[in-house]
Amino acid sequence: MYFTNQLLKLGIFKPKPTHYLEFEYSTKSKISLCLEVRNLEDAIAHLTALGYPPPGEIIIASHGREIYAYDPDGNRLILHQSELKKGM
Repeated sequence: MYFTNQLLKLGIFKPKPTHYLEFEYSTKSKISLCLEVRNLEDAIAHLTALGYPPPGEIIIASHGREIYAYDPDGNRLILHQSELKKGM
């Protein structure tokens, strides 16, 4: 489900059944915030420069590429780059 205006695109996603437990019993993260970025490598570099490098590797998903990062409070940030927006 998506809500879109000129400045903001808000989407609600449902994890695949194989990932339910990852989101259901997460004690580290109160929320998971998905952020679409134009360039995933630039976003990773920015978080790293701020002192919060993503702990894992880039994942290939059905909607493009993504990586998990965490904010200072431990909330999960899911940065994703749509394959359609690659290089924009």
